[in-house]
Amino acid sequence: MKNNNIKQIVFALALLGSTALSAQHIVSGCEAVIGSQTFLEPAFEVTATGNFINSGTVYFAGVTTLTNNGGMSEQVENACTADYRNPCDYMPSAGGANFFDNSVGSTTISGVNPLRMYAATIDRNIQLDNEWQILNAFTFTSGVVTTDRTDPSHFLHFRSGSSVVDADADSHVNGYAGWSGTGPFLLPVGNGTKQMPVEVEGDCSSLFKAAYFSGDPGLATLPVGAPFSTASKPAGVTVSQKEYWDINGATATPITLFFDADSDLDLIATDISQVVILGWDGMGWVSLGQSLSIGDLQEGL
Repeated sequence: MKNNNIKQIVFALALLGSTALSAQHIVSGCEAVIGSQTFLEPAFEVTATGNFINSGTVYFAGVTTLTNNGGMSEQVENACTADYRNPCDYMPSAGGANFFDNSVGSTTISGVNPLRMYAATIDRNIQLDNEWQILNAFTFTSGVVTTDRTDPSHFLHFRSGSSVVDADADSHVNGYAGWSGTGPFLLPVGNGTKQMPVEVEGDCSSLFKAAYFSGDPGLATLPVGAPFSTASKPAGVTVSQKEYWDINGATATPITLFFDADSDLDLIATDISQVVILGWDGMGWVSLGQSLSIGDLQEGL
């Protein structure tokens, strides 16, 4: 009887361990969701030969790793817009909704190919080790999207027609976000404890990326080119040692930066009219001026 009990216990543990380690949903061919589908497996992978598209509603309820090595809504696109379809002889009339609810603590998104979703809602933390393209609304219920700041190719990419819903101090992109559409767009970047967004304006000819860094740019280790000496500056200008942004694009764009009481602008200015945006030209800081200011030294743009 004692030996039988041991065998039953060992067998039960072995079965549970095997199920947990091997539970995965693998897309190796063409797979489409038209209605509603929930994925409870911890691992969701699109292989190099796989193509996955959602024109219904997908819940990545139990997914803790999402890997795209194939196609998630890949297609030929023009310079600005992107259609939601893939090469599986299936072209939906509308894109689908994707939900990452709070049933698990976090999800890591990775893979060799960027993934594209029409609309996405997160209620958990996302570690983004890939490019994630959004074509419609990206909604923060809760959670932070964290990207590797040492690799700006990993970023949350907002395409033309997309939008951000409910970004705030607790829900934003802790790392890089990008915009490649037409007109002004507020990139919801921050440092993990607060949102410090950047507004850029696109014309479909460029991809603009931005990330926020809290700290002294003169002591920075990121991004590439750091540190950025606060002593290399125009005469009469004091460089803030509290924060800086990395903003990249192939063409010029109007830039709007936001600040709050933690920016300590009252240590370097007596009035908001004195605050200007500086840009690093590879050798030192140059003044980009100021065309408009709103607020005061405690909070504004």
